[in-house]
Amino acid sequence: LVFFIFPKTYLETRKEEVYNKANEISSIMNGKEIKYIEQTLELYSKSSEIKAFIKERNNNNNEIQIKDNIDTNLESNSNSLIIEEREIKLNDGKKINLQFVSTADMQRDAKDLSLKFITLCNYYVNIM
Repeated sequence: LVFFIFPKTYLETRKEEVYNKANEISSIMNGKEIKYIEQTLELYSKSSEIKAFIKERNNNNNEIQIKDNIDTNLESNSNSLIIEEREIKLNDGKKINLQFVSTADMQRDAKDLSLKFITLCNYYVNIM
């Protein structure tokens, strides 16, 4: 049951998490120097499942350029890519777009959660 219900709920939770982090971080970055933003986003991306980048301006409108360091299994059919973009203004008045990216293999994560749950139930049955 967890395996079939979990993916949709999990994806909605991840979307909300990325949305909220994008709002929080972009509001903090608004009005800062570009160098400060680059360093902060790099540090944040190293310590988080959500990766944050400065979006390149030369992209075609139909393209999404994703930077390196995105943890995804390209062989899986159940990957989801969540992207949020925010426009901020630099300290010099220029505008840039920040891109927040998260991936999830929902079926793998649901399977892992199910196995942990079963293991935990077996543990409690055995100690009783």
